[in-house]
Amino acid sequence: MVKVSFNSALGQKDVKKDAETLIPEEDKDVEAAPLIRPASRAWCCCMCLGLALMLSGVVVGGAYLYRYYIVEVRHPSIAELEDQHGQVFVCGMNYREEDYMMQEEDEMELDLHHKMPLWRLEQRIEVLEAEQVALISVPVPEFGLGDPADIVHDFQRGPGRLIRGKERMNGAMYREILSDNLLPSARALKMKRGWVFQHDNDPKHTARATKEWLRKKHFKVLEWSSQSPDLNPIENLWRELKVRVAQRQPQNITALEEICMEEWANIPATRLTAYLDLSLNKCYVIPLNTSVVMPPRDFLELLINVKAGTYLPQSYLMHEEMVVTERLEDVEQLGHYIYKLCHGKDTFKLQRRDRIYGMQKREALDCHKIRHFESRVVVETLICEA
Repeated sequence: MVKVSFNSALGQKDVKKDAETLIPEEDKDVEAAPLIRPASRAWCCCMCLGLALMLSGVVVGGAYLYRYYIVEVRHPSIAELEDQHGQVFVCGMNYREEDYMMQEEDEMELDLHHKMPLWRLEQRIEVLEAEQVALISVPVPEFGLGDPADIVHDFQRGPGRLIRGKERMNGAMYREILSDNLLPSARALKMKRGWVFQHDNDPKHTARATKEWLRKKHFKVLEWSSQSPDLNPIENLWRELKVRVAQRQPQNITALEEICMEEWANIPATRLTAYLDLSLNKCYVIPLNTSVVMPPRDFLELLINVKAGTYLPQSYLMHEEMVVTERLEDVEQLGHYIYKLCHGKDTFKLQRRDRIYGMQKREALDCHKIRHFESRVVVETLICEA
């Protein structure tokens, strides 16, 4: 007996598949199934993004370096320097060392044609024309030619405002004058918050309403002893003004007011110079010498010309000798900028040696020198403690 059987279609497909599995892999067509790697595209994108970030960092860093380093040492135009308030200059002066002595308020006419070697002094300068102040920083000089120092020249130490009273003065008018002029005068004189207001015991000054007004404004008032109007320091200023006005002989009240205002403005201010010797950490104060120090506007013009290359500074070395005369305990009354320089440091008053009787032939021990320039002349300031 013979048994015949037939496979179904499904069974044939399975057999076909089984046959295909017997074909070895090396016999398959490789090109029929190309290899695709999606991860490689993501890697390229990340690489491009990283390179873009690196290039942007280089551009930003270069811009930063150019802005804060290169721009400061380039030579700006005169228009750029004039438009910037409080411009900081780093300037140098070439000079020849000679034994010229600087006298106060003397005129200087020097022959610069000399064969002595040139020295160079560089310093950092900031001129605040509106405040009438020059700030100078002298770095450590080469070859030990002086001490490093910070210097302040304060040209604005005037008497404040002068106000005309058009009516008979009373307490209300007095308070109005104080309200309109007291704080502006204090600000104009660059006085710190610790300043003290002084007036005598006139009834307008001691009225309850006036005291209450001063208390609300938080003004510190100096206590004044009774029956002592002559002790008021402003009497010296009134005498100076009266002498000046009397010499001009005003003919009417209008001329009197104009002359008073003019002469008040002409009263010389107490201009000061302060030296902070950084090697000693000591501060020294002396009246400003206008034969050495240019006014802020003129000094600013000189620095602008130096930076623009229109003036090549070459000068001589001048000498001035100072002697410590006394210690200053209160530096608040010396102005805002000198107070900032000298606050918390031993501060002394200076006087020129040639103006002290008996000091010309006397040896001063313990001397230190500072070389600086605030005009077309380099000055060596010798500070000695007698």
